Amino acid sequence: MRLLFLFLSCSVLLLNCAFIQKNIKDPLTNFGRRGSCISIDIPPITLTPQRTSAERQLIGEDREIEKDGWLLASTRSTSRTNDSVSLQDSRRVYREQAILEFYAEPLREYARAGVLGEIVDEGRVTVVPEIYSPRTGRFRSPDEVEAARRVGEEINRSRAYLLQYFMKKEKEKGGDVSSVERTLKASYLKQVKPGEWILAGSWTRQR
Repeated sequence: MRLLFLFLSCSVLLLNCAFIQKNIKDPLTNFGRRGSCISIDIPPITLTPQRTSAERQLIGEDREIEKDGWLLASTRSTSRTNDSVSLQDSRRVYREQAILEFYAEPLREYARAGVLGEIVDEGRVTVVPEIYSPRTGRFRSPDEVEAARRVGEEINRSRAYLLQYFMKKEKEKGGDVSSVERTLKASYLKQVKPGEWILAGSWTRQR
């Protein structure tokens, strides 16, 4: 009888666990509770196009720690003590290139709408003054313009790092540092489509 009671108790417990697992919609929470009925409070995870404070801290741009945040890492992704500076720089380069790729489509969307334009001489993007490019549709919203401005800031930050990195590498080789800047700026200008705005002395549409 004692064994039968123990068996029935375990069966009821397992059924309750299965019911709880089945009704958990968050996959990360479900993974954390797998095989257990213990409640684990996991902070909400949000994927955003903007760099978080934690991301900026990891790449050395911000020393403030994100409050109540989790940093997930593995032995493969964390930097080891014997990693050379060159290797760390290469990882940063890949990261900044990935950021530019991530923002490529938002940039094109804001450029087509006349919200963002290319500063030719500086190799940067910025908000086009509304006097030149009147806003239409949802792009008239101040929140939308502010979002475009943040996209531009992220792009400019990555571009600036890549410029300094490649200029440094060219200087170490004894090459023409100015050619690096010209090449990068030309590549950014080449991405501008006809009808989009460029600032070359004054605001004009790309032909």
